[in-house]
Amino acid sequence: MTNLAIEDHDLTVTPAAQTKIRKLIHEADDDINMVRVFVSGDGDGGMDYGMTFADKTEALDSIMEGDEGFRIVIDPVTLAYMKGAEIDYSENGANSTFVFNNVFKAAEVPDWNEKQIEKDQGQAPQHDFVVTRHGPSSS
Repeated sequence: MTNLAIEDHDLTVTPAAQTKIRKLIHEADDDINMVRVFVSGDGDGGMDYGMTFADKTEALDSIMEGDEGFRIVIDPVTLAYMKGAEIDYSENGANSTFVFNNVFKAAEVPDWNEKQIEKDQGQAPQHDFVVTRHGPSSS
């Protein structure tokens, strides 16, 4: 199975975020070799963006790889929502977190529903860790 590469114009992951993701992968169980970025509806018309550990890819996934074990995977629906976005990591004492910037350009996102997301992903991801950012409402 050959997955597509995530291009820089599709999604940017800052050096700080790459370093933290790399560290999380190295500290995870031996079978974990990447982080999956995902999007889900929050029930209020907005979107939640997050990440979880992953140990495999699906046929339609795209991958971004870097040095020393940095690897993220993203399904096509999530990639459509993340087009042009940036994932950053901010360390501010106890408030250290991943930050999703410039997400959810509603005009560029196809009209997907929850059934299509489940069909494309096979099933909802199992979350070992989750970092989410609530996107703006489309109302």
